[in-house]
Amino acid sequence: RSDAILARFQSEVDSQGADHLIDRLYEGFAVDSTPQSVRDALARRRRAVDPGFLVPLLYDMVRWDIALSARTLARIDIPVMVMQSTLLDATGKRVAIREGESTPWTRSVRQHLPGARIVTIGGIGHFPMMEASGRTNELIRGFVESLAPVCHHPHDGDRKSTRLNSSHANISYA
Repeated sequence: RSDAILARFQSEVDSQGADHLIDRLYEGFAVDSTPQSVRDALARRRRAVDPGFLVPLLYDMVRWDIALSARTLARIDIPVMVMQSTLLDATGKRVAIREGESTPWTRSVRQHLPGARIVTIGGIGHFPMMEASGRTNELIRGFVESLAPVCHHPHDGDRKSTRLNSSHANISYA
């Protein structure tokens, strides 16, 4: 499967150039509901992308997804939260996911990391941190706070409690 995907990418690069492939990928990050301001930000980022860097990276990502993702997921032994906001439909078009919808990626995560927290953010494009920053930050904050709301600093003889200060995303000592 990865060979077919890589061959398709290589054929597109050979026939239309790396810039065309990258343009198509960046255009595909948006969904129908993606605000123009996000589309504009993506266009600015796209102009800064070096095709000589991105095309080999893209090939490596496809190879990793196919060959190594399951093995790598199975070795993770820390709490994990996965956020997904889009998927590719049967035609290869990126579409917004529906809340609670499962995808091949989330099913693989669930299979290899049964304790993972899987969150879907529906109705937005590929960049939840840009399209739904408040909701994204809220989800991340909740996950981090669930990990260790109160613990003890191992080097503190007074056993002062350590509490996550979520408004600053750092650790503070009480």
